Amino acid sequence: MPVLPPSRRGIVQVSSHATTPADSTLSGLGALLPDLETLYKDIHSHPELSMHETRTAGLAAERLRAAGYEVTTGIGKTGVVGLLRNGDGPTVMLRAVTIIFGVLSFRTESRSANAFVDFRRFRNATYTGATISNLLLNAVAGILLVSMTLVQVGGGMSAQAAGLVTLGHAVAIVAFIRVGEKLLQRFGSRKPMIWGSLIVGLSIVLLMPTHAMLGTYKLLAIVAFTLFGVRLGFYATPSPDAAVATLPDDQAGSSSGL
Repeated sequence: MPVLPPSRRGIVQVSSHATTPADSTLSGLGALLPDLETLYKDIHSHPELSMHETRTAGLAAERLRAAGYEVTTGIGKTGVVGLLRNGDGPTVMLRAVTIIFGVLSFRTESRSANAFVDFRRFRNATYTGATISNLLLNAVAGILLVSMTLVQVGGGMSAQAAGLVTLGHAVAIVAFIRVGEKLLQRFGSRKPMIWGSLIVGLSIVLLMPTHAMLGTYKLLAIVAFTLFGVRLGFYATPSPDAAVATLPDDQAGSSSGL
């Protein structure tokens, strides 16, 4: 029976050369990162206004064509769609821009001596929670777009009439913005932020019954949009206060911007 040398005794080695489809797909990812990082820096060195991102759209279309995609441009003015055919079957849509450029942004900013975003701030749990909750609450703007599209396209309302449905949102913001300051002084930041989040949840529920008749849905939408404004009044002041209160003074300005 062979005797293992002292340095190998008690060690069990398992070797496997089996690979999965994911391994094959991701094996070349590391080689792509330098080129993608260059693209990321190029795009951010040439900022463009919203709905005027013609240069950025051109870069995206060029890259997709080079990769063998069928490219359609001008979607929503500057949108670009790439279609990769792979035989018969369902079409799968992938939105990879956010993930790829999110990773590249983190890599670039983490290695920069003068980073635009100091990711070390997110080690602070209070700041991270306030920032994420703010992002998620503002992301509900998507359902507002769906609601407006529904009443105009499905209900035949004019843009002006649909706009009047949202009037309560602006009125509530003006009426309740000082309420957030009073709530912060009395309860601190935690409770008003929770109450604001619950109000948003109720607003979303009110906008969900899209099967309702137009008259009923209009009433639900008016209440929902008004509650969205109330939420902003509850949340707007306590949220940045919670975000920056535990950070050093020299980081307060840029941290509030995030």
